[in-house]
Amino acid sequence: TKGVASLAGDDRRSARQPLLSVIIPVYNERETVHNVVARVLQLPIDLEIIVVDDGSVDGFSLHTVAQERVRVFSHKTNQGKGAAVRTGIQQVRGQLVVVQDADLELDPNDLPRLIQPVADGTADVVFGSRFASGWKHRSILNGLANWFLSGLTNLLYGLHIRDMEAGYKVF
Repeated sequence: TKGVASLAGDDRRSARQPLLSVIIPVYNERETVHNVVARVLQLPIDLEIIVVDDGSVDGFSLHTVAQERVRVFSHKTNQGKGAAVRTGIQQVRGQLVVVQDADLELDPNDLPRLIQPVADGTADVVFGSRFASGWKHRSILNGLANWFLSGLTNLLYGLHIRDMEAGYKVF
């Protein structure tokens, strides 16, 4: 991929479980990225982690997270989270894919429960919901906008999504 550098990583797969590729886009998050990588690696799932540094300028070094089961890539300049996710998707080896934010806004311990419906074939994709247990919007305007977008998506595509802007999407 043009403008993307990489470091070596692990290439092993397990036949016991579907392999999950966890994409972690990073931009100026050196304070939290090591913690999120460690927490994802502790999960009882056969997985790989793909860290994509999107041109961080906070002194973050990919070499500090590169290890077994962790492959790292970097953009020379900041291109946005979407570009970092696309770079990660181009590198996945797993049967399932999820994006995990590096700031730990989302709890990696939720991943086993989120991937289960896709892994067992009862769903093609899973959207996590921040609101399944109640109203947790930052503001009323934010909540109404999310409600409208989720409702429109459900109407147009015949789906039942509670939180269109959810951070977790498993596919």
